[in-house]
Amino acid sequence: VATFTPTATTATAMPVSDTHTTIAWTDNNQPGQTFSLFYDTDDRDFDGTLIVADIPAADPANQFEWYTAAVPDGTYFVYAAVDDGTQVSNFYIAGPIAVRHAATCFSPVGRDRMFRCPDGFSGEQLR
Repeated sequence: VATFTPTATTATAMPVSDTHTTIAWTDNNQPGQTFSLFYDTDDRDFDGTLIVADIPAADPANQFEWYTAAVPDGTYFVYAAVDDGTQVSNFYIAGPIAVRHAATCFSPVGRDRMFRCPDGFSGEQLR
């Protein structure tokens, strides 16, 4: 029987990622069992985009570093597809992850200088 339990802590604030976030879990370490991780824009129907495929359940790390730099800004739900060789079971990780990329701004002194925008910046921005 496939098992997958996310170990992400429940917090009042949604986890926010700019370039990466860690997805962690516990599992029953069944030989031959694999996990694939996906993200989607809701927490139903298991119809998301693949993050990584075929992580062996026997891998003792029980975590994956998801690089979100190429993922558009948005709120996403991560789920695992656990394949035990007979069936695939899907499990959503509790709570969403927000991907928010820092904007790049032009310097007010010259368009040839770019820098990370400070919070609340209302000038011209380049994404």
